[in-house]
Amino acid sequence: EDWCIELQELINNNIDSGITIADICTGTGCIALSLAESQKIETAKGFDISTHAINLSLENKIRNKSHLPNFKNIGFQIGDIFNSNILNGEKFDLITSNPPYILEEDLLSDEKSGGVEESVKIYEPMLALKGDCEFYEALVSNVIIPSECKAFVFELGYMKQAEFTMEKLKYPSKDLWESGLRYDSGNNIRNIIAWNAHSDYKFLSQMVSRN
Repeated sequence: EDWCIELQELINNNIDSGITIADICTGTGCIALSLAESQKIETAKGFDISTHAINLSLENKIRNKSHLPNFKNIGFQIGDIFNSNILNGEKFDLITSNPPYILEEDLLSDEKSGGVEESVKIYEPMLALKGDCEFYEALVSNVIIPSECKAFVFELGYMKQAEFTMEKLKYPSKDLWESGLRYDSGNNIRNIIAWNAHSDYKFLSQMVSRN
């Protein structure tokens, strides 16, 4: 993902000491592993409800060992985003996630009607595709708040998901978080990026689209 490359570069240029990251709904682990290529990533942990996905992540970790400076501190484990104890009390500096966010009607529509590409439907498991605001509610309630993270980057596909997430961030304090949106080259909404207003992660504002 191009946003992941950009995020890694910003971390390299703006963070002095090692940070910890958690990647939720990690799938094949590509986000966590890409970020962990940076020496600034001290610990990276990916969570997914799918055993198959976790096994793929672990295989990819081994396959990319030579690119991972903190190889021993990278882990993947089963974790249900809807479980309030998914992190088991662990704290992280940065949270990333590419949760299932495609609406059912778009999965049922053909590509010409604005639906999802057929290749995605064929090769991606439905478990990783179909979802909506319930995943962002779980991310905020079960991950962002208990992790006491300083920043997060989520993938999404619709403005309503971004607005829902930003509304959830107002509690318990509306002044705690600053956020912005990132669009892809086709001007489609792609990420919500947020940082604790009292942290040193304001550099993530450079990822926000200027439109």
